[in-house]
Amino acid sequence: MNLSSFKHKKWLVKDIDDENVSLISTKYGLSKLSSCLLSGRKIDEYDVGKFLHPQLGQLPSPFLLKGVHDAVKIIHESIVNNEHIVLYGDYDVDGVTAVSVLANFLMLLNKKYLICHPNRIMDGYGLKYSVVNNLMAGERPGLVVTCDCGISDESEVSKLRNAGWKVIVTDHHQPPDDLPDANVIIDPWQTGCAFPFKDLAGVGVSFFLVMALRSYLVEVGYLSMSTAPNLKKLLDIVAIGTICDMVEVRGVNRILVTAGLDVLTMTNNHGLAKLLEQCGLSQRKIIYSEDISFKIGPRLNAPGRMGDAGLSSRLLTADNPENTQEIINKIELINDNRRQLTFTHIEQAKDEVDKQKLTGKPCIIIYRKDWHLGVIGIVASKLIEEYGLPAIALCGEGILKGSVRSIEGLNFHDILAECSDILVEFGGHSAACGFSVEESRLEALRSRLYDLVAKNLSSGETESTLIIDHSFADNEWEISEVEAANNALQPYGFNNFEPIYTLKSACELRNIQFIGKEKSHLRFQAKLGGSLINAIGFGFADAIRKHTTIENSAVKAHIAFSLRKNFFNHQETNQLFIHDLILESHA
Repeated sequence: MNLSSFKHKKWLVKDIDDENVSLISTKYGLSKLSSCLLSGRKIDEYDVGKFLHPQLGQLPSPFLLKGVHDAVKIIHESIVNNEHIVLYGDYDVDGVTAVSVLANFLMLLNKKYLICHPNRIMDGYGLKYSVVNNLMAGERPGLVVTCDCGISDESEVSKLRNAGWKVIVTDHHQPPDDLPDANVIIDPWQTGCAFPFKDLAGVGVSFFLVMALRSYLVEVGYLSMSTAPNLKKLLDIVAIGTICDMVEVRGVNRILVTAGLDVLTMTNNHGLAKLLEQCGLSQRKIIYSEDISFKIGPRLNAPGRMGDAGLSSRLLTADNPENTQEIINKIELINDNRRQLTFTHIEQAKDEVDKQKLTGKPCIIIYRKDWHLGVIGIVASKLIEEYGLPAIALCGEGILKGSVRSIEGLNFHDILAECSDILVEFGGHSAACGFSVEESRLEALRSRLYDLVAKNLSSGETESTLIIDHSFADNEWEISEVEAANNALQPYGFNNFEPIYTLKSACELRNIQFIGKEKSHLRFQAKLGGSLINAIGFGFADAIRKHTTIENSAVKAHIAFSLRKNFFNHQETNQLFIHDLILESHA
């Protein structure tokens, strides 16, 4: 398309292997559209059945995780000897849910535990001996189990070991060359780990540890099969952490998320039940992955972003409903503050992108010393969504903190590894990383990153691109077929994003309205296949105003959209969610 899109993106419709589409359609009795979407996601003909019908019985043995045999023995000994068990989790949703899975399992065993998280602002990322020491001052050392962190914290593990603590590290980030001297390390990425699926979230690692622990406790007679807890009850928490942590929703993760979303609709977790009510989801028969991403996840993430992640883990481990309302109220206030800060930072970031003409660079790097450390990851995510380029947001003075969000196919953890001589520290995984750098070395880092990203991507791939799953001729659009195809792909997540569609010709946008507090959003009806369907485009009002200032008017445009469900007054309707548009002319 020659005309410029509102988001300055090149639209690229996926190439489809017609032979593979035909094979999938014939073998599984699927529509051509469903088969096209599956083929476009590079799902092999022989894996389609597992993808469409993920079952808990397909999960691999937890004992394939390197170190898990030793870990369950140590935990069993700590339980029997009534030792202090400290669960130490990262401050994001993955860390909070990873801790909560272990905590809730111990709660089902009527065993005491303590939870702690680092304060993002005061302590920084990762395992900190000082946090454990402050929590347990004067108490006899026992066992520390890290969740979603610890793999890069060699010195902190050593301090704990020297103080008499046993340490089990559970993590899912890329291990460094020199591993910490923990009693046990469980990380699917470590050398020699036979676990067949590497891209677990931290909460996934915690869940498989719990699976192994339950099995071991039955084996040694601590539990019987009749008294052993049903671990399926924990999968609602697992689904939330997995969806929020940008790990791919394929394979093992797809099994966990699919089952977890089912459990969530009838959750027995007191905190989650209250959170669903707060989000307006408690009466829903189906909860979608986007409900997690846009409603539940941000609320659970907010306390950790602003300081105290313990608020969220206390919610997820509340032992009765009466303890949850006060926590929910506090979380809601923190999230409102986080939302306002985020809006301000994102507007500032977009101004900087325009001012510095950063869309011509292979990646976006923006630094402001006064930004809040807790929201720079959201800023980076918004920038990648807005411009389609890898994005880095930094803040602070002296030692700067940076947050990275990458695009599909670009492993930014590997790129940061090539900058280790410049960085103070770094960690994370291919799609999302964090790092520290001395302020005096920022420009050297910026130059190195531009070179490395450009080298790792072809010139075509560094363009801001919107990938379209399928382009319809106007007479091909059939909403029931699209609904069926979407349902087959659910649950969505990283590396299995919701399908984006377009039409080969421009369509008519009618009954245009500018909505929202700043009148910056767009609501209209799109004429597709001879019928009108409601549509919403967040942030698109300015694009339309350039062509018409009159509400309820009409224009013609090419639109890139997803088909979503809109829930209002307990009514469910179909609605187009606009990702981008290209205005053609007045209607």
